Amino acid sequence: MNDEHSVTFFQYEPGNGGAYNLMYGQVTQSNGRTGHLLVWLHRQGVGGCAFLVMDHFHEIDYGYFMEKTGVDNTADVAALLGFLALAGHCVHMPPGFDVQGRWNVPSPWETTTDNAVAPPSEAT
Repeated sequence: MNDEHSVTFFQYEPGNGGAYNLMYGQVTQSNGRTGHLLVWLHRQGVGGCAFLVMDHFHEIDYGYFMEKTGVDNTADVAALLGFLALAGHCVHMPPGFDVQGRWNVPSPWETTTDNAVAPPSEAT
């Protein structure tokens, strides 16, 4: 058994209102290839899904990530990809989400100069 690598537990709170129990760390396959393993323990903190990011991956596309993990909630996918981005991986986020996994589409409300929120003007 190879003890060179370890997987670490993280409670990731990206600012989208969710908290994610994650395990992440470097792993080596039996063929000697290395990568990083992300595990999302979304089933009462003891079960969930995993994604292996091989070192030869250039970019992780959100559609590929959704297909391989079975996670179909775009907000969760964005948060998990945001974690991988923070870990140094190149990711392609779902449309409308920032790299932290937060919804980033402009609001129909306008912000005034004093940071108060004003309703949009009505068309006449």
